[in-house]
Amino acid sequence: MAENPKADDPSIPDDSYVLRRIPPSEVTADCDSGWKPRPKSSNFADNREKGPVSIVLSCLLRKAERNDQDVLSGHPGFFLVRIPVRIIRALGLDVVASPTSAEPAHGLIVGTKTTSIRKKLARAAEWIVSPPEEKG
Repeated sequence: MAENPKADDPSIPDDSYVLRRIPPSEVTADCDSGWKPRPKSSNFADNREKGPVSIVLSCLLRKAERNDQDVLSGHPGFFLVRIPVRIIRALGLDVVASPTSAEPAHGLIVGTKTTSIRKKLARAAEWIVSPPEEKG
């Protein structure tokens, strides 16, 4: 992976989205929304070995004429969420492009992610490819 930039990237528009793959084991039910599924807040924690939260930038996908579902290629069974960039920045976090050879639209969410901030990111996430809702 390329060296991780630490400053917010102003070329990423506030009205764009970041995309994040969610493994099936990282979904929970949100009692505040009638027990609908939502990603666990742990999906938005930095990784000690790999660094800041890895995301895909929708604005860069569009420039490459790719769609959101392309992000799931090679990840069968995973779900996909999007979060508006403006919400991430409003939480005091930076959004930076960090392209890799495997994913030219790769980016990072950089900054301190307290438990409270991780929960806010999880609640702000909108499903693009969602798990089935439990029928109770």
